Amino acid sequence: MKVGNVLALRSAASTLISVGLMVALGWLAFHLYLTESPVPKQRASIALRTGPALTEQLVVVVVDGLREDVAFNKELMPTFNRLAASGASGVNITPPMTLTTISVLTMATGKEPGISWALKNFDSETYQDESVMSVASEGGVRVALVGDASWTQLFGVHAKHTLAIPDHGFYHGGAGDMAQTDAQVFDEALATISQKTPAGKPMYPMVVVHVIGSDKTAHKSGAHMVNPDGTRSAYARSCHAIDAAIGRLVDKGNPAATWLVLSDHGVNKWGSHGGGEKEARRAPFALSGPGVNAATGVEKPLTSVASECTALLGVRPPRTATTQANYRLLSMTPSHEVHHRRTHLLARLHTAKAALSSTDASQTIEAIDVELKTLRKIEPEHADGWLADVQSLWQQDNEERRWARPTGLLFGFAIQWLLIWLIGRACGTTRNAWKATAWCLLLWIGCRFSGGWDFRTVEFLGEFAASWRQFGIRAGVLLGLVGLYTIGIQKKWISSSLPDELGWILWAGFVFTMGQSVMIYPYGPLSQMYGVLTLIFLLLLVRSAVSDRTNRIWWIIALAGVLFLMSGQNWIFDVHDRRLSETWWSTGIADCLLFLCLFIWFWMRRKTATPPSQWMVRGGFVVLALVAVWVHRDAPSWVARGFLLAGPLLVISMIVSRPNPTEARNSIIALGLILYRALSTDPRFMMLLALAVVAIALSLIQHRQRHAAVPYAAAFALLAHHTFFYWVGHSYSFSDIDVTVVFTATKDAIHLGEGFAMILLQHLGPWLVIAAALVFHFAKQANRKALTALALAVPGAYLIQGVGAFGSFEYQLDNYWFTLHALPLFIFAMCNAFLAGLATSITLALYNQQN
Repeated sequence: MKVGNVLALRSAASTLISVGLMVALGWLAFHLYLTESPVPKQRASIALRTGPALTEQLVVVVVDGLREDVAFNKELMPTFNRLAASGASGVNITPPMTLTTISVLTMATGKEPGISWALKNFDSETYQDESVMSVASEGGVRVALVGDASWTQLFGVHAKHTLAIPDHGFYHGGAGDMAQTDAQVFDEALATISQKTPAGKPMYPMVVVHVIGSDKTAHKSGAHMVNPDGTRSAYARSCHAIDAAIGRLVDKGNPAATWLVLSDHGVNKWGSHGGGEKEARRAPFALSGPGVNAATGVEKPLTSVASECTALLGVRPPRTATTQANYRLLSMTPSHEVHHRRTHLLARLHTAKAALSSTDASQTIEAIDVELKTLRKIEPEHADGWLADVQSLWQQDNEERRWARPTGLLFGFAIQWLLIWLIGRACGTTRNAWKATAWCLLLWIGCRFSGGWDFRTVEFLGEFAASWRQFGIRAGVLLGLVGLYTIGIQKKWISSSLPDELGWILWAGFVFTMGQSVMIYPYGPLSQMYGVLTLIFLLLLVRSAVSDRTNRIWWIIALAGVLFLMSGQNWIFDVHDRRLSETWWSTGIADCLLFLCLFIWFWMRRKTATPPSQWMVRGGFVVLALVAVWVHRDAPSWVARGFLLAGPLLVISMIVSRPNPTEARNSIIALGLILYRALSTDPRFMMLLALAVVAIALSLIQHRQRHAAVPYAAAFALLAHHTFFYWVGHSYSFSDIDVTVVFTATKDAIHLGEGFAMILLQHLGPWLVIAAALVFHFAKQANRKALTALALAVPGAYLIQGVGAFGSFEYQLDNYWFTLHALPLFIFAMCNAFLAGLATSITLALYNQQN
């Protein structure tokens, strides 16, 4: 069997092992850490009615993805501002994970749901515990749910009337400012609100209306208010149209109704949400009508909505509610307010008593229960304190998870040590393996007991990319240090050779950076850490360019490419930190550059005899490039699906044609560029071209010390990828996924599998570029050990990142923010382990020993 095939199989095996371990760990972590505790079966026998309803009908209108600045803009949303001026208004602060299902559960139950519900965002199951709908229904209040299907999926069993509109993606619902599905929801809502009983009372005293056109438009077009030409943006027009429809609903509906218009979450200016963005967590609301006091500028948690709705309906809050109502917004009698607050606390205490078993919890709950029964008047601060105490007990009373921290630390360290030992062993001798172990232990202890100075230094140095000025100052200082270092070598003050250990220090630094990636929101100080590591790599490039006369031209090209790649974000975002829009000329330039690269690839091999099979493959690349351009310009679904299938067929054709190393490198890099042209914006495609230039230049450099190239090359692979996605791609979190890629193949329905395949295909592009260059470099050196180590190093590093999320030094099981970041980071680490291994396996399969 060919050497390349053997190494490809080894790479595939290490990738499968890494991904398999991560899947097993993910399954275990999900069931041990992330799923919610079982619902206590014992229900408290506490009266549902707490007093007279404050209104004869409560209409809750949820405008999905409504921003605070848009909601309080009187020209864009006059109805919202009219309701706000006549009642109470402000902002609800949502849970960190701002997904629709999470927010719907929060509003209806009064608690922040577990992160496991995020995986059911488009297809939820019936909620098994109490909610506003269940309490209201049992208390004799008829409920109607109209609009987004989340409400019906979760609480439809408690409603007497429903109209569920499933979310089929942002193309679903028709074009125009008002989505056809939203117009249907408003028509049904008006008919539902207007229905009367024979006694002339509203048929449905509680009606929930949820429209999602604003959220779809935000994802599709961004959530800024004004276009560069001064016209209203698509998002602003959508919100304005929805506000006008709410106005018709208010004017034609029940004049005696109380109206609560609110957002489930906001969005950032790019139209993204879900990752704890500040704008996305500020959800505006306006409350007006009977039972409402005037108030402005109110800030309160979204969890209070459940208690406030029940107070307006005259029933007690659900036992799940962790926050009491903001009673100053409600015109209740003092006795009614005290009774509503007391029943809330009693329901919460009885539930805690049934669910919590520790001695401390029982004693605390009993003490609160006794004090609650003896007090005639319950002050708001007492209720807040008791609810907080119960919630704290809930988080602490988890005996089976106390072993997680020490076990996670030991497991995380063991995985890191094993990987570095294997890489050191693959690079040469057992001595190298134990040297790697020594560096692993030293860095682990240093990070563990440093007191945080290392992260403060990283943050200071890592801010260089914030502006051209900061970039220039920091880069200038470091380049000056390189100059002094060079002078020192020339004057023979210091040694002229770089120590072999420097490569291992750099590699181990990457490993531990990845293993501690969830220490600071969002996703740890990764962008700053990789900024510092990029500057370190920049130093090595400059140092090598100065001393290596033979390869100086390639060092200079690589250096220029790295500088362009690092500063490229300044050409991708405008002054408002928004992604720059594509134009006809930017798309044309990107398309021309793609075909220019293919032409150069053909031209570079013009003097070499090319077998017919290679010409057929080249023709396939041209056809695939044409299809990629078509897909990027919004091709029909069948074209996108055809593109999805054509990629693997072309790879198989490449392997069968048996290319030489140069042809294999160029083919794989061309494939990466084609994939990225189809699935990424014009500016980001330009940046991948820069990365390809850097990778090709470095692949042509001949190292005098072959053994030192392995850790350098592996570190560069990770560096290039993370630099690309943190500073250029901005697609390394759930909230910043490019949703246009998700719906490339399916424009009118949500198919998570197909959308996820498209995202993976997009992220595969940079890895193909990096892997092709590294494999070519080591193949040209006939360095089989380096190829073996590379097959272990890159996928294995993401295994470390995945387990690091659950075994890092700052491991906090009950910290919601930590968990919020650990889960998506784990999933993306798993995907990168797969993609890095896949790219390496494909490239190694094309490798043979011909020069």
